[in-house]
Amino acid sequence: MAAAWGGTTQKCASCGKKVYPVEELAADGRAYHRPCFRCHHCKSTLQFSNYSSIEGVLYCKPHYDQILKSTGSLEKSFEGVTRSAKSEKSNGPRPAKQQIL
Repeated sequence: MAAAWGGTTQKCASCGKKVYPVEELAADGRAYHRPCFRCHHCKSTLQFSNYSSIEGVLYCKPHYDQILKSTGSLEKSFEGVTRSAKSEKSNGPRPAKQQIL
């Protein structure tokens, strides 16, 4: 009987807590609680019709478009730091290339 009420093993991609089937939203292959399905920048609640994601980060359409228009690519975030620079900070600097003379 306990197995029937065991719920799911899915974790919310935003908060990391268990997501039960009744409260689950699935987007981009990830599970979310309804209240956790929010824009990364403005924190507004998203709908399936008004969201986009970049590398798993959720944005409302206006902020997604703002990133694209202000940077000309999806490589930069609102903080002005490129995503590759952010990953360098977390992974350490890349080794310098050697010049061949």
